[in-house]
Amino acid sequence: YFGAFSGALFEEPADFIMIDSEDNTTIDRVMDLSHWTPDYINRHFTLRKDVNLKDMYNFLLKLVDVKKKNKDQYYVETPILNIDGKPLYAWAPTFILIDSIAAVKSGVGIEDAERDKAGELKEVEISGNIDAMREAKLNTDFIMKMKPLCNQYGIYLSLINHITQEQKMSMFDIPKRYLVALKPGEKLRGGFELIYQAYGIDRLTMKEKLDMRNPIYGEDIDGFIAEYMYIKSK
Repeated sequence: YFGAFSGALFEEPADFIMIDSEDNTTIDRVMDLSHWTPDYINRHFTLRKDVNLKDMYNFLLKLVDVKKKNKDQYYVETPILNIDGKPLYAWAPTFILIDSIAAVKSGVGIEDAERDKAGELKEVEISGNIDAMREAKLNTDFIMKMKPLCNQYGIYLSLINHITQEQKMSMFDIPKRYLVALKPGEKLRGGFELIYQAYGIDRLTMKEKLDMRNPIYGEDIDGFIAEYMYIKSK
């Protein structure tokens, strides 16, 4: 669980935990993008494949417990001085990325499914409006429970989400604008509550691909030009 934790010295970058709920990332891809060495990956990075929101919550609670029980290791001296010229202490930062909150489920699995008299699984509807509302509420509850713990123990939780267009039910149903930078009818998957629980919301839009066919900055550059918009701050 905690192979990413090192001595958490401030001379080295913070530890990073990625929860890949969409199962799209491998350690090799992380190394290609970051240019981190295998030794650095082993000491500072953890890749998990959790989909169940309950598993994520329990993992974060164990993470907090590790920091609390090892305060002498994780509550470290910083280079910043206070007004008396003495160094300030802070929790060594841990960055957690969930990719994505839209792929996270509330914990209803096959063990919760109903069976008929013969012991066979009954057919169930995979998803619907009621299920979506339940997932959105549980996502919000998850954020509300984690906020005070993250604030207290130096844990920085980032969620990748997806902006979608709300379907109009009738010509008289005018979509609302929830934030200035969002268009009327645009919403975040996982529920509008996430907008108001978030400390900040950024929008990243892929624009132009860079490769040998489009060598704007030279043939050695391979990637994308992206548009970045800061939608909301706390």
